[in-house]
Amino acid sequence: KVQDGEYIYQKGDHPYDIYFIVSGRVNFLMDIGECVFKAWPRGSYFGEIEIIFDKRRICSAKASQGSDCDLFTLNKKHY
Repeated sequence: KVQDGEYIYQKGDHPYDIYFIVSGRVNFLMDIGECVFKAWPRGSYFGEIEIIFDKRRICSAKASQGSDCDLFTLNKKHY
């Protein structure tokens, strides 16, 4: 469970997990302050691109304000 407004990961972090949104919303942010460029709802998944291409995180992911998130994670050592 990720509390509302809490970061799931930040730009530049090493990727270890793919995330599946069980409940809540996740905002994706770039370096421009707290500008949200995408928000994904329940049922979405994210984090796979950096795992596939073995790159650092290209943006930050944060639980949407007013929305705790339940996430299921799949760690890269399990696939």
